[in-house]
Amino acid sequence: MNKKSPKKKRSRAAFSHAQVYELEKRFNHQKYLSGPERSELARTLKLTETQVKIWLVD
Repeated sequence: MNKKSPKKKRSRAAFSHAQVYELEKRFNHQKYLSGPERSELARTLKLTETQVKIWLVD
């Protein structure tokens, strides 16, 4: 019998107020970002591209 340890839930990324403001502003202006646009926004906000991608999809 294989006992697996319970998986730890990943903690949610906490976005700063400034990051949320910029993400919302960008999303209201443009719903979908190209790869380079997402990369630039992530770099500007000091986030990963995945964080930006997930935020825009959620």
